Amino acid sequence: MDPLEARNLFPLVDHYIHMNHAGVSPMSQRAARRSGRSWMLDEPALPDGWAQDEADRARELLARLINASADSIALTRSTAHGISLLAAGLDWKAGDNVVGAVGEYPANVYPWMALASRQVEYRLAKPVDGRVRPRRFRAGGFAHKSRGAVTRGVLERLSSGPGDHRRGMRRRGIVFAVDVMQSVGALRVDVGRLPVDFCAAGGASG
Repeated sequence: MDPLEARNLFPLVDHYIHMNHAGVSPMSQRAARRSGRSWMLDEPALPDGWAQDEADRARELLARLINASADSIALTRSTAHGISLLAAGLDWKAGDNVVGAVGEYPANVYPWMALASRQVEYRLAKPVDGRVRPRRFRAGGFAHKSRGAVTRGVLERLSSGPGDHRRGMRRRGIVFAVDVMQSVGALRVDVGRLPVDFCAAGGASG
C-alpha cells in the first residue's frame, strides 16, 4: 500500500490536519469496520459469546506479534491502565524499590510514585549522553522500566552478553517492565528473547 492509499483510510484528514503527538490516533476505516460500535450497528443479532470469541482472537494475534502465549495476554483500557494494574498488583514490601528513568512518559511514572504510600521507593536513573546504561538497573529489589531513555540496544544487552543480565535479574528477584507503546508493531518485540516480565501497549498510537 502506498502512502496516499494509507492516508485515504482516514476520513478525518479530508477536513483536518492530524499532528502526531504519540497519543490517540484517528480511527481508520478498516479499524472502524472491526470496532464494537460497528458490530452493534451493523449486526444487531450477534451470537452468544461473540465478545469472548473476539477477545480470544485478539489475544492470539497479540501473542504472535510479541512471541508470547495467548494466556499471558490481558486486554486493558490503555497502556497506563496496564502499568497501573501491575504496580498495584505486585506483592510489595516496605523497603522495595522501583527504578525508572528521568524523562519517562507520565503513564509510566505516576503508578510507581503512588507506591510511596506502601513504603516503596521510586528511584530515577539519570541518562548519560541521552541513554540509560544497563548497569543502572542492577540495584534494588524490583526494577520496573519502560521506553524513554532506554533504547532497543539496552534491552538487547540486558538479554545476553557479559554477566548474563537476564539470569542476574531473575536471581535477584527483579521484575522488568517495559512500556512498548511506541515500538510494538513498528519494531520487533520478542518477549521470549528479551528479559521482559511485563509489557504494556495501547491499540491506537499517534
